[in-house]
Order: sequence, then C-alpha cells, then structure tokens
Amino acid sequence: MGIRRMAWIAAALLLLPGCFKLGKAPDPEERYVLEYRSPGLPGAAPLSGAIRVGRFGAAESLKTTRMVYRVETFRKETDFYNRWAVTPESLVTDFLLRDFRRAGPFRAIFAEGEPQTARFLVRGYLEAFEETDGQSGRSASLAATVTLFDLSRKEVPERIIFQKEYRFEEPLPEKTARGLARAMSLAAERFSGQLVRDVHEAAVRRETEETPAR
Repeated sequence: MGIRRMAWIAAALLLLPGCFKLGKAPDPEERYVLEYRSPGLPGAAPLSGAIRVGRFGAAESLKTTRMVYRVETFRKETDFYNRWAVTPESLVTDFLLRDFRRAGPFRAIFAEGEPQTARFLVRGYLEAFEETDGQSGRSASLAATVTLFDLSRKEVPERIIFQKEYRFEEPLPEKTARGLARAMSLAAERFSGQLVRDVHEAAVRRETEETPAR
C-alpha cells in the first residue's frame, strides 16, 4: 500500500511542471499617478500667514488603490489589475501640497505633522474619485468638500473661514486605465487651481481684517 501511494505522488509531481507551463501567467499589475502642471497666481498679493495642508479624508469606497468605476446606479466596481500608486486621498493631498508650494504668494506651506506653526489650515474630504458612465460617455469624476480654518481665532465658529464643495468631471480620451488617469489629471488640475485661488483670496481678506484678539 505504501509503495502504490508513493507511485501516485511521484506521478503527480511529474505532471505538475506541465500544468504550470500550460497555465496562463497572471496579467501584470499597472499603477498610475496624476500628471499636470501646478497652478500659478501671478501678481497675487503676498500672504504673511503660513498655511498647513492637512491630510484629506475619503469615503470608505475610495480607500483603495484599485481604480474605482460606476457600472450603473447602485453599483461600484474596482479594477484588480489597474491601480493608483497610492490611495486617492493621499494622491490628492500630496499634489495639493505641491501646488500650494509652487503657487507663489504664500509665505510658507507645511504638511500635516510638521512642527512649524501655521495660521491657516486646509482640510478636505474626498467624495468621488472614479470613472462614471453617463449619457455623454465615460468621465473621470472628482468631488471634495474643503474647509479653510483660521487657527488664530479662539472660538471654533470664528475659525471657519469657508467650507465649499468642489466637483469636476472630464471625459475619458480613451476607454482604458491610462485614459482614466489622463482625465482624472485634468479634473485634479481644475480642482487644485480653483482651491488655491479660493484659499488665497479668503486668507488675504482675513488678514486685512482687524487683528483678532489672542
């Protein structure tokens, strides 16, 4: 009985290499990032207070590196092979930090966790970062709610300068993961440009007001 069992095991081991040769190798995993130029604010009034860009939060359905797409109402799917390099909320936060630093009129821009003191704080929550299929075709959809705080004010209600909702959509140039990355980059560029302008204008207005009590 032992000899017969060993013979079966030997036969199975001989067949295994053939099975692996016949089997199809898994498709390679592709990872994508955003690519766009940072917005500029030429001629804008300089801001004396420093700004901190906080880490964005995100809806639970977006807390994945897999590319997310809506196939129909009530349904979302994720792409197993095509992913973002990092999660969408981290991707957006990193690019906004870069864009604020390159914009020009800000005295200093700090990331969350850096020890330096900042007067203004930008916090956001990502609500959409996905491919959608609508009447006009497939689009990249980016939506976020952003709040700007003045940390020099003592009372919490007085700290909130504004809270705004942003939503941008861009058609896909091609129905591929690369097409989604290109379209999402355009949406992120529009979002970043509008947010940088809004924050600058609101912060400058606040600085021209009466110096708050400390």
